[in-house]
Formats: sequence, structure tokens, C-alpha cells
Amino acid sequence: MNDFQEFTWDTHSGASVYCRYRLSSSPEASHRPTLLLIHGYPQNHLMWKEFIKGLPDDFHVVAPDLPGYGQSVKKPSPDGSHRSHSKKEWSQDILETVQHIPSLYDGNSSPKIIAFGHDRGARLAYRMALEAPNIVVGLAVLDIVPTPFMWSRMSLSESRHDETKKSHHWIFLASPAPLPETLISAQPDFYYTFTMKSWTGSSALAAIDKANAIAEWQKDSITPFVTKDPAAYERIVAACEDYRAGSTIDIEDDLASGVDPATFERNKQDSGVTEARIPVFSMPVLVLSSMHLRRRFPVDEIWGSLCARDGLRCAQVGDEGTGHFFVNEATEETLLVSVPWLAQFK
Repeated sequence: MNDFQEFTWDTHSGASVYCRYRLSSSPEASHRPTLLLIHGYPQNHLMWKEFIKGLPDDFHVVAPDLPGYGQSVKKPSPDGSHRSHSKKEWSQDILETVQHIPSLYDGNSSPKIIAFGHDRGARLAYRMALEAPNIVVGLAVLDIVPTPFMWSRMSLSESRHDETKKSHHWIFLASPAPLPETLISAQPDFYYTFTMKSWTGSSALAAIDKANAIAEWQKDSITPFVTKDPAAYERIVAACEDYRAGSTIDIEDDLASGVDPATFERNKQDSGVTEARIPVFSMPVLVLSSMHLRRRFPVDEIWGSLCARDGLRCAQVGDEGTGHFFVNEATEETLLVSVPWLAQFK
């Protein structure tokens, strides 16, 4: 990302949001939406550095660190509500930051965004689309189903808590403070290396020579959490607050917006049809998912129940050997689907 510039903005909520951005050399870019690349857990903006190399120079590109992650800073809510790390407040933080990047928006620029997110970043991306549909004109969600659908699957009726065991980190990281952050910070190298390897596919793992080694992109991801710096603990806390918000406020906000698994199941039982009657997301939506997520959830049906039919594009990336981090594991394949989809915004 040598051709990217750095920018940090102190938001009204008290966050300090760091991002890297690249202005397109195309004179048409000022009339096109900005491509906002949003990373997930436990990564940072560097997850996109190889992906960006394959993008045509058609759009201005911004890659922030989520509030509290990487080089961004955000403190927990003083009242213990976790609201500061809710996706609704994060949306405000990121949009405010993007709108203040020098030269990104001038008198001729279009204040529009394509929110393109992976993992936690995808959860922020869809909340941003719900909060600011006049600004977010395109939405890409990578390897997720909406938050309420995740929690609804963690039950005895779903194969005796099979999904609960697969998503154990959702419960662990959302546990009351300071339990998870204290345990993680005791052995951060072990925890984050274990997490990255557990979610990485067998093909990518096989490409790593030594059993205890990790790939460069994995190292980029975990370094901010394991560095010998007091800020590392604050990042661990912020990630836990992210998941705590995801177990409380984010669910409430999603349900209030019509992102409701109960409605999905009821429509499926009543008529066998899950397509959205009134779309929750009216903009073009790209849904990319791994084979492993598609085995656990009816990914296309879930997003189809929330999106306009003619604006939805769903695709699997990779195969049995491709894991959750397919942007890094299968970069070329991810680009093969993403670049043609982005072309509609030119």
C-alpha cells in the first residue's frame, strides 16, 4: 500500500479513526462512489493490501482500521452499555472520517460510498447501509450472515448446539469484562495464532513451510494485538467490546430494521418463499461466502430474504481447502467476482 496516504480523524463520539486512502487517477472518479474496504476480526486495514493490487484504478479507495482496532482508538462506553462499539455508532465514526479525508470530496465529488466489508467489517457495512442508504449505494458482505441469524442458530434445536461450538468465540469475547481480555492478554501470541490458523483453510496452511510459522498476512493481522505495547491491551478490550455490542445493541438495532430470523423462518414455513417482499436493502448487494459458511447456513436464502432480487449477487469463493479469510487465501478468485460487480458503479 505504498501508493496510499495516511489520515486520522478524531470523531464527535471520541474515536480516533486511522485509515489509508488512494485517490484514483481517473478524472471520472470524482463522480463515482468511494470504495470503502472494511476489515474484520482479528485483522486490520492491511488485510486488503494484496486485494487492492488487483483493483482497477476506477475508484477512490479508503481502508480504515475499525474503531479500537489497529491504529484506530476508541474507549469502551463509560456506562457499560457497549454502545460506543455498536455498529450504529461505528457507522457514524467511519462516515465522518471518510467525509473529512483531504481531496476525497470537493465541489465536484459524489458523497457516495460502496461499503465492502469482511467479517465484523461486513456487519458494519450492512449497518452503515441501513443508517445511511442515501450515501451507501452499494454493499458487499463477505463470509457472514446477519448478526441475529448467528445468535438464533446457537441453540439446542440446531443439531444440539453444533453452531454454538463452531461460534464459541462469539460467546467468549462477549463475556463480562475483564474476563476475556485478561485471559487473552496473558498469552496473546497463542490466542491469536490459534484463531488465525483455526479459521484459515487447509490449502493456505499447507503453503506455510514450518508447522509453527504463520503467513505474512496472518502476521499483519495479529501484530497490533501481540506487540509489547500498552495499546495492545486496549485493542483486545475494543475487540471484546465489539462482540459485546454484537450480543446486545447490534441485535436490537437489526431487529428494529427488519433483519429478523423469525420472519425468515415464518415465511419459509408459511409459503416456502423467503424472497424479500419489501427489501431491507434496496441497493445492489454482493454476497461472497466460503464453502464452510454455506454448509452451516442457507446464505443465499437469508440474504435473498433481505435484498431486492434484481440487485443481489451471491457467490462462493474457494473450495474445501479455503477458509474464512478468502480475501487473503484466494485473492485472485475474490477479485474475479468483485471487479465485475464493481463495474456497475463506474
